Parts: sequence; structure tokens; C-alpha cells
Amino acid sequence: MMDGFGGMGLVGAIVMLLVFVAVVLLVVWVVRAVTPSRRGGGETPMDTLRRRDAAGEINQAAFDQARRVLDGHGA
Repeated sequence: MMDGFGGMGLVGAIVMLLVFVAVVLLVVWVVRAVTPSRRGGGETPMDTLRRRDAAGEINQAAFDQARRVLDGHGA
């Protein structure tokens, strides 16, 4: 006798729902893992260099060397 859940009963319907949710979450996780992050907000390498200099993370010599590399003038 069928009870509206395709013969699986309420427990079967709940299990199917949980499997469906797990598959959707797995797909979302995989897509987020393989796509590039947008957290940088489009920051260029020079922007990153300037921000790190302003924050005191690098000294002037490191800034100048990295700027020359980014400008294409070598190390």
C-alpha cells in the first residue's frame, strides 16, 4: 500500500531529503574550491605592495626591490 511517499514511508522521504541536501552542499563546496577567490577585491600587485608598505609589513628596501620587479626593471 502506498502512503504518498512512493512506498518508502516517512523515514525514506527524510533520508532522501538528507541525501539531496548533502549532494547540493557537496556541489557548492566543490564549485567554491575550484573557482578563484574574489576576496582580494581586484587588488593589483602594486596595490598589495603599497598596502604592505603602509602597514609596515615590509621595509623601504624590500618595497623598492619589489617595485622594480613589478615595473619590469629586474631585481
